[in-house]
Amino acid sequence: MRLLAFLVAATAAAAEAPDYVLVEEHHHVLPHILALVAEGKVRKGATLVHLDSHHDMGLPASWNHDDSSSRNDRTSPSVSHHSVHLEHTHINNFLLALGLLDALDHVIFVEMPWSRQCVDLHNRTKSLRLGFVDGVPRVAYEATVSEQRALGGIFEGHQIVDELETVKTLKFSVIALSDAPRMISKLVGDTDVILDVDLDVYATTSPGALALRSAGLDSATIRRLYRLAHDMCVFDATFDFSRAAVESNCKVEPLGSGPVTVRLFQEDLRDVVDSAEHASDILWTDSRRDAFTSTLRPFSSDLKASFNIEEKMREFIQQPFHDDANSLEGVGHVLRETIRQLDRVKVVTAVRSPFYAPAELLGEVECKAYELFSEVFGTGGTLLYHDGVKANRTGCLQSHPVDCHHSVGAFRHVETMELKEQDVDAHFFSDEESDVVVEACFVNDGDEEVEIYWSVLKLETLQPGKKTYFKTTAGSRWSFRRGDDVLKTVHIGRSARNVYPLHGASFVSRPVEMLFFTPSYARIVFDAGDGEVEYEGDLTQPVETYHGHIWRAYDALGNLLGSRTVDAAEGYQQEFHTEL
Repeated sequence: MRLLAFLVAATAAAAEAPDYVLVEEHHHVLPHILALVAEGKVRKGATLVHLDSHHDMGLPASWNHDDSSSRNDRTSPSVSHHSVHLEHTHINNFLLALGLLDALDHVIFVEMPWSRQCVDLHNRTKSLRLGFVDGVPRVAYEATVSEQRALGGIFEGHQIVDELETVKTLKFSVIALSDAPRMISKLVGDTDVILDVDLDVYATTSPGALALRSAGLDSATIRRLYRLAHDMCVFDATFDFSRAAVESNCKVEPLGSGPVTVRLFQEDLRDVVDSAEHASDILWTDSRRDAFTSTLRPFSSDLKASFNIEEKMREFIQQPFHDDANSLEGVGHVLRETIRQLDRVKVVTAVRSPFYAPAELLGEVECKAYELFSEVFGTGGTLLYHDGVKANRTGCLQSHPVDCHHSVGAFRHVETMELKEQDVDAHFFSDEESDVVVEACFVNDGDEEVEIYWSVLKLETLQPGKKTYFKTTAGSRWSFRRGDDVLKTVHIGRSARNVYPLHGASFVSRPVEMLFFTPSYARIVFDAGDGEVEYEGDLTQPVETYHGHIWRAYDALGNLLGSRTVDAAEGYQQEFHTEL
């Protein structure tokens, strides 16, 4: 009888255990949560406790969730349902989408001490009125001056309106990590709870920080720069995360002595330091600016050689950053005490956050998170994830609850642990890509399957003899890969339709940059199959063209001055001359 009672109790506990959702990118939790609400696992109007280094409360820029029936590239209603939702959200705006879809009534953001995004909203709850203007999401709210400053950093100016026919009112609360254990249960009330855990809550990097590493700065230097820019404590193993970051609980970043000369500051690093200062919300003193500049000086040569360094520095300062492994235990202790206060947790998400959760810490952090979930909620529950997510690649799921793999379309994502620092430049800071949208066709004319990547993002596995099409931007980087081997890299051309075979000898997909040396009165034309394209003579800016294009120059009377057939084998940069 005792054994039977034990088994009954264990079965009941397993049935009450939350479901677990594992994703790479944060907005991929959206279709999982909607499905659980539809199934009745979570009641509508739930409270989502958002443990993250970022608020993710942006408003979707577009909204057309009724377009699935008009699309012909979906293979089933479930695929259509998931894909359509994801087409209108991103990693920083899925929470309000969940509100608009009635899954949530309340979002509680537990803000980490290194995040300064919502400080003016600490210990406050705001009512956000959500609705639509001409079919596009908009938000309205009442706020004090300081609250407006914080909320203005969340929403774009044109998204905030005074008058709005409200579709949904969503409560948004913010509490500091140190206050979370004593405040969280009061805020939650008696609703069902979704515990939303971005693994970068333990530690976070950013595209800007990764770009600085690729420019030659070491981790300790990058941490110091961020602390200097924001006048922050040293968050290391000695910092008590259960207490506020006040003077008695704070080692400050030393400013040092010995001023930096004005000449060196202006000549070497002025633009970089100015970009950092303008991106910060702290008033910089001369000593703080000097300390920042002195820290950068040993790297000045590498920084000057890195393109867009001012933009990278500005992006680095603007986004939350803290990647010190020594503070993981301290952060985990307060997270544990916070989660223990939650009742009725129906769903727990675990988000790997590429470009934000530090790749070198992800395995340790993910194991800590799952150990914490098991400790608080016990064993049981179901693990949900989709094709393309390697559930146990960190080795942390050996004792995890039941595996329930969803094969509903591989969501496009970047795998955090496969990131290389040099990938960040291409992904976030490339100055080669344009806004021109073109079509690219990738052809596997080999004998083995290959993977198609956009930058560092795997999009499709292509079988031998198959082709696939993507809409993308001219200048973007794509590649054919097999495992870790890059077989071929291509830059997408500006032609409306581009074809890229893996092995093909054809040069049809290879762009050529052409300069024209012709009389100023000449007309230069070619027919690319889509109608005649015309330019004026004496063109000093290069024009991108393709193998096989036939260019002709005519004078004002229509006399042919000369012609040239583009041969991509002659190189990327070529010239077209006519007799003057």
